[in-house]
Amino acid sequence: MTAQELSQWTEIVHQALQSYFDLKSHGEPRAVPGAPLKPLVMKLAAAQGLIYPPPEFENKKFSDFLQALPDAIVTQRRSGQDLLVAPAGRLDLFDAAAELKSDIQSVVFRPDVFKAFTKIHTEPGRKFWYSKSEDAFIEGQSDTSDANLVPVESSTQQTALEERQAFTQKLKLDGNTARDLLSTLSDPAGAMGRFSAKVKELRLERQWHQFRAERVHRSLQAWASAHNIAFSANWLETQKHPAQENVSSRETNAFLAGLMHLGPEDAKRVLVPLDIVLKVLRRE
Repeated sequence: MTAQELSQWTEIVHQALQSYFDLKSHGEPRAVPGAPLKPLVMKLAAAQGLIYPPPEFENKKFSDFLQALPDAIVTQRRSGQDLLVAPAGRLDLFDAAAELKSDIQSVVFRPDVFKAFTKIHTEPGRKFWYSKSEDAFIEGQSDTSDANLVPVESSTQQTALEERQAFTQKLKLDGNTARDLLSTLSDPAGAMGRFSAKVKELRLERQWHQFRAERVHRSLQAWASAHNIAFSANWLETQKHPAQENVSSRETNAFLAGLMHLGPEDAKRVLVPLDIVLKVLRRE
């Protein structure tokens, strides 16, 4: 990038960060996940007649682009998570984010957006449309001629099955676990419900949610580009999750030792999951 282009993109990223602060923290600076920052950068760039990504970053990650702007921001990579972004010189914001264990956030798609790119319609003629005037995805008949509505190609059962197969392959599970998960898809009738139940049983909900979110993001980007619609930051939301308490090995061993002293009849009545019991004990 030339010096002028570098200056332009630096200012755009500054504005994107401030927009996020205004929306999420009443204007107060904080460490920002990269995912919701990207659509803000794209929107602000478009308003100035620029297109993201710049030519030099067409085949690179958003994180690579950000790291080329050291005068604008600092970044922090996190294992298995989205990177964090803060204004240049504010490394303290990363420490503050790490301390907010009771305020863990994740970026998710707005419910109508997620449904538009994942729901399988069984009723002929039904599909999702994007209302440009309302910035909302709505369900309707496929024969509408309203110029305000942009069609979204309906998901099919076949694509849904292929998506679940791709998820299983990506996880690189052991042979038996992978076969158990894939076996739920052998019969298309009821496959979605069986797959969801097995994912829950194997405690893979977080990985499955993240995988689907990535797929929806790619589909949404491709659809927006095909219809010349700017990717909207309003299509994303943040969710708060309570921090999970970790059960130490010492507590686990103490609890198990106590179980060993129970008689057969008493032991039969111990049906409460271990982590819940320990949390109750630790609060008393």
